[in-house]
Amino acid sequence: MRQKSKTVLNPRIKLSVIKHDESDVEQGLLAGIAAKGDIRSETNIMLRQHLQKSMAPSKAAGASSDEEAKGPSSELEILAKGCCGPVEVFGSWGTKEQRYIAIKGPPDMKKYTMCVYKDNMEAEKSGKMIKEINLMKVMGVSPDPGRNEVFMIQYLDENKVKQRLQCRRLDRARDVWVEMLQLLIKHIHARRQQARETKVDKETSKQSKQ
Repeated sequence: MRQKSKTVLNPRIKLSVIKHDESDVEQGLLAGIAAKGDIRSETNIMLRQHLQKSMAPSKAAGASSDEEAKGPSSELEILAKGCCGPVEVFGSWGTKEQRYIAIKGPPDMKKYTMCVYKDNMEAEKSGKMIKEINLMKVMGVSPDPGRNEVFMIQYLDENKVKQRLQCRRLDRARDVWVEMLQLLIKHIHARRQQARETKVDKETSKQSKQ
């Protein structure tokens, strides 16, 4: 490509080719996510890629359709897997360090948590976490208006003090990170609300029987 602006150095285009052979399980889960709100085509592609990767081992081993369904079995699990990847994390005094974000939830952790690791290897072996953020305590995920590759996560720590995590995207567009995290948090809140309503219904039914 030819450079036409001093603000853009060595412009390049990255072309990704996605094999479109979704199973019934993939189509059903992704359709459920899309039906609950408009999502970008790029976000849809990212979710499909993560879903195919997670189901690949069972397919390669010749598993049955029932066994394949034991992969990501819910929209929440797909989104959790989709919100994993490398980022640059901003520290104090403008320092930046490459880190790996992973989402951990039941049964590994009691609550859905954003875990920041040194790298992918530490995340895979559930090694030492540099930072952990309870996703129920996240107040917002937003793009940085002044930097087109940076997004911010605002949350409350264990002492209920407002904190902010600033990240620079590495493996995908900044807006895809933002949208996927927003979708994940939305689903976590919806799941908690559903659990509360189910609990109330059971208690009401029990009282009526008495």
